[in-house]
Formats: sequence, structure tokens, C-alpha cells
Amino acid sequence: MRKPCFLLLVLVLAFAGCGKKMDYSKVTEASPEQMEFVKSGLLGNLKIVKFAALKSTSHKKAWYVGALLTGPGLGNGEVGVWLISGDKKSPGMIKGVGGIAGQFSEFPKDDAATRDREYKIVKSYLNQ
Repeated sequence: MRKPCFLLLVLVLAFAGCGKKMDYSKVTEASPEQMEFVKSGLLGNLKIVKFAALKSTSHKKAWYVGALLTGPGLGNGEVGVWLISGDKKSPGMIKGVGGIAGQFSEFPKDDAATRDREYKIVKSYLNQ
């Protein structure tokens, strides 16, 4: 009888975090400089519905900046996320994170950053 109890405990612990909500408390509005930086590299006839930004804890002096985009090929809207180095008011380098930013902007891609918590939070925030 110990095996079924142990399996049940493992399953409960494995799924304990599945229903957790994202913490959006540190999400802020992107700065005008960050917004212009993202806009400068967008491809096609895209419209930006809204922006959001979140300071990275994985990368020194960097921000995850997301934009809800609409336009050809994007249906009802998709979120693109970029990793921008520097301060909010003086952005440095920029990389597209994930498929949408990589596909619809001319910036270099950094798909490894899709594993970062801040990327997931910004994307989820804009998808609400």
C-alpha cells in the first residue's frame, strides 16, 4: 500500500504549482525610448496595441520589453518580446526573444531567453 500513496504524493507535488497566477506587480510601462527602439526594427505593416516592460533578473542591466502586435499574419494579435540592454531611458543592444519577435522584426534573435521568468511574465501580461 505504500507505493500508491507515494505515487499520489509525487503527483500532488508535481502539479502543485500548475494553477498559480503570474505576478505582474513589477511589470511597468516601457519607456518612450524602448518603444521607439522596438518600432524601429518592426517588419511589415504592424500596429502596436500596447507595450510592457520588466527588469531582467537574469541579465545585468537589461529589460524585457513586450508589445501586443496586430497586422497581416498576426490574426487577432500576437505578443513579441525583446531583450534590451541598458537603462530604460538609454537602451543599448536589442534581441528578439521567441518566434514573433524573431519573425516580425529585423533584430538578432535570442531564443535561449525564452526560458527566463521575466519573458514569460511579460508575454502573459500582454496576452491577458
